[in-house]
Amino acid sequence: MSLKVLLPAGLLLLGGCSWFEQGPRELTAELASQPPKHGFQLGGSIDSLAIDSGKGLLTVRGWHMLTPETARPELEIYANGAESILSLERIDRPDVAAELDNPDLMNSGFEIQVKLTPGTKVTNFCVTFDDKHYGPRLLNPHSPDQVRCKMRD
Repeated sequence: MSLKVLLPAGLLLLGGCSWFEQGPRELTAELASQPPKHGFQLGGSIDSLAIDSGKGLLTVRGWHMLTPETARPELEIYANGAESILSLERIDRPDVAAELDNPDLMNSGFEIQVKLTPGTKVTNFCVTFDDKHYGPRLLNPHSPDQVRCKMRD
């Protein structure tokens, strides 16, 4: 006696998918040519922002709210005088996952280094993203002395 088991096509695809074993998708960052338009809600945080205008280097650390459901996890960065993104590192943030009661945010931390035109005085700095679950968000500066995002109409 032979037994045949029919599985829905979706289950077959999941069986070959190793997303759960691989962990979060690669986080990317892109420079924006202009500040974002209005319409973003606050979400996430810019914990620190260090600017060395002599070396032309901006370093930002913080956390985002990008969840695994988001097909393309990308941070969009705007800073006047920005030339390129030098590096992006993902950082574990168990504090964020616990505070927001969402284990999907365990890898929500990041550090980005941006190359600036040497001598630039950064007066406008924005980090945005669009998450499938949380929607379009603007990272909130953590301290009152940080450079703020001036959105465009």
